[in-house]
Parts: sequence; C-alpha cells; structure tokens
Amino acid sequence: MLGSLLLAACGHPPPPPDGHTSSETLARASSRPERGVPVSYAWDDLHQKSTNALRRLLERWGGRTFTLGAVAYDGETTVYDSFRVRRATRLTVRDETGQELEVHFYGSTFVQGDQHRVFSYVVD
Repeated sequence: MLGSLLLAACGHPPPPPDGHTSSETLARASSRPERGVPVSYAWDDLHQKSTNALRRLLERWGGRTFTLGAVAYDGETTVYDSFRVRRATRLTVRDETGQELEVHFYGSTFVQGDQHRVFSYVVD
C-alpha cells in the first residue's frame, strides 16, 4: 500500500500553482538564479535524485502497512507567491504490529492552500 501511494505521488507532479500556466513557469518562478544552472537541469536532477531515493525507500519499507498518525517538519519552509515548500518531513506512523515509529519516507512537501503533495523523496 505504501509503495502504491508513493509511486502514484512520484509519477504525478503537483499541478502548477495559481498564476503559473505550466511546470516550466513554476520552475522559473521558484528557481534560484544565483545558482546559475538551467531550469531543465535543476528539475531533471531533482527527478533523478527522487527516483533513486524512492527506490531505496521501497527496498527498505515496501510491503509493510502503516497508519499515519502525524506530520511534522524539521526543516525550513520556503514561501513563494502562491505555495510553500516544507522540508525535512517527519511522519509518525503505526505499523501492522501497533508499534509507533517516526520515519522520513520523503523529504519535502509542496503546500498550496489545504493541498499537500510529495515534492521530493530526497531525505539527505
């Protein structure tokens, strides 16, 4: 079940926030010009790192069932005009035996209004 949810989230990026007509305009609005890298490179790099992190996550936790108890953020929050990116996502879950665990299944959360989506599986 966890694997299905994570794969679904990874395969379908969040829709562009209000005022952005495409993923490219979103990327341009949220990129950091001081880094001096093309937007396409930055997004491709994030996608590759997330794919690799998701693979490791499924190898470790795949096939288990968890119930979500709470979500917390240990990292910084970057605020843009119409959305936020919250980093270092920490989940409190209960496994099939009833044991409560704090886990970092993914790194960043994209927040727009009351909608939350996995933004990055990179947790390093």
